[in-house]
Amino acid sequence: MRAYYTSGHDVFIELEDPADQRNYYRWDWIDYEPQHWCRSCYQGFYSIFNPIEVSHDRYISGPDLYEDCYFPHTVYTTDFVYNRNFDYVCRTQCWEMLHSYNVALFDDQYTNGGFIPNFKVAAIPFYQHGPCLVHVRQSSLTPDAYRYFKLFQDQTQNTGGLADTPPRPRLEMCTMWLTLNKWWWVILRPRVCIESLSILTVRIIRACLWATIPSTDIRVR
Repeated sequence: MRAYYTSGHDVFIELEDPADQRNYYRWDWIDYEPQHWCRSCYQGFYSIFNPIEVSHDRYISGPDLYEDCYFPHTVYTTDFVYNRNFDYVCRTQCWEMLHSYNVALFDDQYTNGGFIPNFKVAAIPFYQHGPCLVHVRQSSLTPDAYRYFKLFQDQTQNTGGLADTPPRPRLEMCTMWLTLNKWWWVILRPRVCIESLSILTVRIIRACLWATIPSTDIRVR
């Protein structure tokens, strides 16, 4: 069997874990990829201002911003746009936002208060030549949120299977008291729907994510 791999960049961090509390961490990232072509219109055309049809296949620009593909209501085989696709370059700087798809977690149960070196928090796929901007976010989880994400990680990335117990749904609004910078905060979060797609079945897992607290950004080595 021939081996294959996906090109990309791994992101590692060094973390000094606080010693006075139990901590649960989660990392996610957003990759900003510069784009040159921003819109494709099939059997239509791109218009900056709202197009006004004065007659068939003849238009003038209106006063309002439109900035989207316009598709004529009636297209004949003799029309210029019939069965054609038009690509438009970006008028300004434009990026596509690509979000992380893997779950990166850490529990400091065995390293409480210690130094955590070279911990992998992200694997950014290689999409195109040229520079990109990657934003990595570190979050602090409650024990319930960590258990949920850990089970979700085991089922989708590790050795979990379809027979495993799915993450238990929570149907109520979440109220969680949190300590942040010696101030008390109350956070109300509605339930969040997460779709998990497997080979044999499609599950819709509804879960209330208890208090995901964004903390400091990560300095990439």
